[in-house]
Amino acid sequence: MMQRTTGKTYKERFLLWLLAAVLVCTLFLPFAQGVLQGAAEDTTANGVFAPESAAENNSQAIENDKKENIIDYLCYFIEDLLMFDINNLDPVRVSLAHFFAGYDGQLVFIGNWENGRSGSFGRIMGLHKNVLNTGSITWLSEILKHEHGHYEQYKRIGLIKYIFAIAIPSLLNDPDDYYSQPWEVTADILGGVTIHRHSAGSEEAGIAYLNNVIKADLFSFLSSALK
Repeated sequence: MMQRTTGKTYKERFLLWLLAAVLVCTLFLPFAQGVLQGAAEDTTANGVFAPESAAENNSQAIENDKKENIIDYLCYFIEDLLMFDINNLDPVRVSLAHFFAGYDGQLVFIGNWENGRSGSFGRIMGLHKNVLNTGSITWLSEILKHEHGHYEQYKRIGLIKYIFAIAIPSLLNDPDDYYSQPWEVTADILGGVTIHRHSAGSEEAGIAYLNNVIKADLFSFLSSALK
């Protein structure tokens, strides 16, 4: 008796899509870049858009750079997509990403925003590029652990309590002993950070703070937080 065949398994479909993405990245994108560069060279050679002044020449160069940047960004995006693993625990994989990566259940966005700080809110982590620019995997690993510790806080206390007990104090307070504050020291503890030095008694105080937030009913907590 013939056994009924089923469709492709999830793994097989994933591998096919992965292969297709690799082919696009390695074959099509360099080809498209060559086409754009060739088109720019042709128009200049044929005199269709031949610059008549230095200003026009600069304008043409800027346009060409924009085209090349779009291709580069698209290629970087596909590279990140191919490397993406939401459960990744290797900081090296995060360091190789351009725009986004996965780390221990969180989606990590990499950027160069003005305040220069990294942060975490729920499953979303924002990693500032200055962390990657240090070139230290140890430092990157500790920052990832700390921000993931904030996610662990979030899972324990919920959205509303997290906003008032963790997120707002973290944004508003920037003392010299930053990582000894209750909302930061407990992120270190829950994330397994070892590089930060905490002031005497701050870890016990931080644990007590978090336990009190966990135990408080939402109405009582909001009433005290908004006073």
